[in-house]
Amino acid sequence: MTVRSWVTWFIDVTTKTITGSAITPCHPSWASILAVLRAAVLRIGPDGPAGGITP
Repeated sequence: MTVRSWVTWFIDVTTKTITGSAITPCHPSWASILAVLRAAVLRIGPDGPAGGITP
């Protein structure tokens, strides 16, 4: 049985940096999409300082 995984990512188009990403084994739920969005906007965590809103 094959499983189709989904990749959800947010990219900063100016710097071409992936600011948040997630791989889910099935169709992503709203919770997983919002978690990736949160990771993309926060400037702390394992993804480093890329992300957030610059003044």
